[in-house]
Amino acid sequence: MNSRSHLWARYGRFSSSSWVSESLFTLENAAALFACVTDDSDNLVIALSVKAITPDLRVICRATEMESERKLRLTGADVVVAPQAVGAERLAMMALQPVEFRVEELDVAPGCSIANKTIRESGIRRSSGAQILGIEGENETVEVNPDADRVLARGERLVVVGTKDQVDRAAEMLRPVS
Repeated sequence: MNSRSHLWARYGRFSSSSWVSESLFTLENAAALFACVTDDSDNLVIALSVKAITPDLRVICRATEMESERKLRLTGADVVVAPQAVGAERLAMMALQPVEFRVEELDVAPGCSIANKTIRESGIRRSSGAQILGIEGENETVEVNPDADRVLARGERLVVVGTKDQVDRAAEMLRPVS
């Protein structure tokens, strides 16, 4: 059992429901439970046991076999993720859409040319093609979809989206002027 801020993880075999009653306090205070052991039948037991005790808890399960997805949903899983299917879909999309977008976090460096300018004045979108999705301030607040008149301050972190070249050009604009 590990505990880090808001994350509680329990490792081991979960083929019996005894671990659920041992973990009742944590489950009742949890926002969600992720059942991602390698055996789908264990994930079925976890989902069924947890939903029996805490029916409102959001349960997210991993399915290694495609036929397990339906069964996991029947036992109460709110979301079922099949990594193989997700990977296959991603590979297919890469074949159909050769342009791949990236989302990256870039720091506004002290002394960069766009520090203390508005997003509009910075010309970051016009010059790089990258779009600013959000800004994380020094106090860890996040502003999503910032206005073009928002002033960019050094030390802030921008979340940008674009092709590899666009993101690289945006990163170059955020480096200190030499």
